[in-house]
Amino acid sequence: MKPQKPKRITAENYLKYYYDIPQEGKTSAGKALRRLKDITCPYRGIKIISTDTIKGFEKNLARCKTAEDAVKVLAPYQNNMLPVEKSVYAIFKDFVLLNPDDDLQNCLQMIKMNCLMKLKLEEMEVLDDVDMLTRKLSPQTAMKIREKTTRCRQIILSNSKNDCFKRKTFLNSL
Repeated sequence: MKPQKPKRITAENYLKYYYDIPQEGKTSAGKALRRLKDITCPYRGIKIISTDTIKGFEKNLARCKTAEDAVKVLAPYQNNMLPVEKSVYAIFKDFVLLNPDDDLQNCLQMIKMNCLMKLKLEEMEVLDDVDMLTRKLSPQTAMKIREKTTRCRQIILSNSKNDCFKRKTFLNSL
């Protein structure tokens, strides 16, 4: 029976999900492939990392106390990274230059906060555009739409985990 890929990628299984060459198998046909080193995945175009290497990599990464240590552990695997992973790695390297003793979790938190701020600004700009377009409508209709955009702004600025701005909800309310 073929092993199933995880339905959800977690911090514990993401390396296995992307890079692992299956070690299970009922035939010997795959043995030669499993012994190969330095081969490229035909689907992703990246070098495949062996299971033993992944296990050692995960242990080394778990021992890292600072972002600088983690970047050093990640460095040899740059050629094995997908484009998105390379982008995140570049962010980590820049973070280490400014905060070598901090950890990567704080870096990710900082990225999250910056992205959420950009998103909020973009949402506000869209609501401003909607308000500008209401000038072409009748005063009664314009007032109703502006009430909805004002409510949307309140939701965006509230930072509430339970009540967040949803574009689809806004459009349906119009």
